[in-house]
Amino acid sequence: MKVEICEKFWNEKSRYDVAERQYYEGLHKVTDQKNCCPLVSEIAKAREHIQTSLEKIGETSWSTGGIDEILNRMSLYEAETKELRNLVINLSKQNNDALKRLSLLEQRLGTFVGQGNINNDVVDQFGSDSYDKKC
Repeated sequence: MKVEICEKFWNEKSRYDVAERQYYEGLHKVTDQKNCCPLVSEIAKAREHIQTSLEKIGETSWSTGGIDEILNRMSLYEAETKELRNLVINLSKQNNDALKRLSLLEQRLGTFVGQGNINNDVVDQFGSDSYDKKC
């Protein structure tokens, strides 16, 4: 008789599993598979929060006032960029002019040094007597 009961159990095991699951679900009052784990519900809440946040960002950033403000900023930056480019061009011209003047001065100094007599007297920094006799 015990053998027949065991065989009957294994033949109807799926029914027993369903009944057991229903019993424990009723005991814990869980009927929905989504709500059986608190982590799943937290993930769903986080997803909803992210979606609403993205929708709010999309609504505020692409409004007509936002686009007008961006266009105004861009035009101001473009004007400032043009001014800075002109300033850089002027500064580079002044730098080139200064370099040309410096090279001309170096050339003149070189010809001046070659033509004139250079006084090679050494300044006496230590106050020796021989320097006083030369002067």
